[in-house]
Amino acid sequence: MPKRSKTGPPYTDIPKEVYVVATHPWGMNRNPRERGQHDFDRIASWAQFSLQQAGLCGGHVPTIEYIYSMGTRDEIILQFAEGTDIIPLLGEHRWANFWKHCPDPNDLRSTCVFLYNWRKNGDPANHNWTENFPSLLSLDNLISKPPYPAPSWTSPPITLTNLVHPIPRPQIPPPMPNFGNNAGQEQQLVTSPPPLAVTPSPAPPQQPNQQECGEQLAEQNSASTNLFVPYQPPSQYPSHAEFLNRSHTRCEEESSSQAVSSPKFIKKLDPYELDEDALNIIRSPNPPEEDTTNVKSETHHISVKAEIPEVKSEEDDARHNISSRLDSGYQPSEALVDAVNSLGRPEQLPPSTRPPSRDPQRPNAGA
Repeated sequence: MPKRSKTGPPYTDIPKEVYVVATHPWGMNRNPRERGQHDFDRIASWAQFSLQQAGLCGGHVPTIEYIYSMGTRDEIILQFAEGTDIIPLLGEHRWANFWKHCPDPNDLRSTCVFLYNWRKNGDPANHNWTENFPSLLSLDNLISKPPYPAPSWTSPPITLTNLVHPIPRPQIPPPMPNFGNNAGQEQQLVTSPPPLAVTPSPAPPQQPNQQECGEQLAEQNSASTNLFVPYQPPSQYPSHAEFLNRSHTRCEEESSSQAVSSPKFIKKLDPYELDEDALNIIRSPNPPEEDTTNVKSETHHISVKAEIPEVKSEEDDARHNISSRLDSGYQPSEALVDAVNSLGRPEQLPPSTRPPSRDPQRPNAGA
């Protein structure tokens, strides 16, 4: 069984014929499905004419053997005979530069020609490209008079990256130097040597005098002090001292207001409550006495912590209220006077006349 040949890329069976790809071909219908034989004859004649005008065909007419087209692609593939130099054809051909009947001299439409990449794509006839056999036509009425304008460099579109080879950029020679204006100066420099520059020897540095140094320092100090100007606040703004005094006085007022204790609240009683309080004080066996001892004031400047005021009992408040009422001309009621007199002269009842004591928790037998 013979060995099966490789059908996929890379294709190493490169032929001797030359294949090029033309995008937006000139003189052909824009719809690829409606292109006919006349369209292929026109594009083949245009390619032959451009190569003849380049003068690199060696006196013979370049032959275009096949034109490959596809109904879904705008570009075409041209197959030239073996040994054809297609370098002058590669590049961008502006229609306005060679077409006599171009409607707009500033027309930007162009036909770009690139070298077909056989190694990646192989034979076009094996990849759904249709073969067409063109015939040459006379294009004297369509193409301008010679010389044919040379195409400009261009890069292939992204959609044709794998189908064609990119065109190498042309090498721009470096600009030649102009020696016409500087010829006399160069000759003068060569004939007459440049003069030697004599540099004087540096003088030894002089040591400054101490008196001169002192005077210079004094002048610098006086200049620095004379330049000093104290800050003066603007007249429309108050000085900082007023803000400081206001803050100090505000703090002192707040501290003094906190130091002053709040006045005591006196409980107000009606006359009946005052009578009852007075009777309770009189009947008590040992009435409480007020502490009238004076505290000796010391001259030492010691900050004493403010103590919490003592809470007086209800009896002290009642006694204080009664004494204040007596001082203001208060007259007790007759019941109060009789009660006081009865307490002052107690009557001694005989033991037989005293009522028997009774347990308050036991119910009354008579009831």
